[in-house]
Amino acid sequence: MDEYGSAWFRYSLAGGKSQPDSVTIVNNSAATKRIAVYPVDATATRSGALAMRNQSEPRLGIGAWIKLGADSLTLLPFEHRNLPFTLTIPPSTPVGDQVGGIIIQEESPSSTVTKQGVHLQVVSRLGVRVYETVPGTPHLRLSIKNFLARSSSRMRFTLTLENTGNMTIRPQGTVGLTGIFGIGHEEMALPPITLLPQRTAVIELTSPHEHLVANAGRAKLNLTYGSARSTQTIAYRWLNLAAIAIIIMVLSICVGVIIKFQTVFISLRYSNNKRGDN
Repeated sequence: MDEYGSAWFRYSLAGGKSQPDSVTIVNNSAATKRIAVYPVDATATRSGALAMRNQSEPRLGIGAWIKLGADSLTLLPFEHRNLPFTLTIPPSTPVGDQVGGIIIQEESPSSTVTKQGVHLQVVSRLGVRVYETVPGTPHLRLSIKNFLARSSSRMRFTLTLENTGNMTIRPQGTVGLTGIFGIGHEEMALPPITLLPQRTAVIELTSPHEHLVANAGRAKLNLTYGSARSTQTIAYRWLNLAAIAIIIMVLSICVGVIIKFQTVFISLRYSNNKRGDN
């Protein structure tokens, strides 16, 4: 068992090499199941989560290199079946990581009705990940494309990362916030990210603290991936003009009341002094 998990397939085949293997498919229900099985390439969501492509999408990597012993199976209740497959790496495949999977999908969709009365056809599918690393010189390269702050009562940050190397990267890190004049400190951890080679992820982070009137300071991004580190610092500031206008209005009213009070008070003293002189 390694970092990829015992239920996943992991290979290190050079270009032009093949590897036979098999995947075990189990019907855990009391009903006979008609199962479709097909290989796909992996992709990453906008936020960097690993996902398997749909059956109809093009297959250029693992999805094209896996040949299954069958593309459909009929499984009796509680039956399990070993399905053989062969992974063949094209001779010209460059050094680095490739990720895909084998999808097990029920051929007959199930019906369900939402609370709003909408009828849905639900297709259930499971995926087994397949990792292949073509041997050679690994290059771990990560580029910080954007690190931006957005004005809000809760400070919001957008971070764009690009994997420019040939290996899968799982960066970890934090965004540390330091208030103006170095007062106060807060750290936000980055969510789990899987960056395939030559892919980009966009991360959104939101501070849990609200600021009614204004906020300013510096945000420092600290990233680690493998033995490498990257940092970047930006300044941020935010002014709630509506709140400031209300405060100015309240202060103006208070000043007006004070001036009015002083005027009345001076007038009363002047009247009392005149009566005293008489």
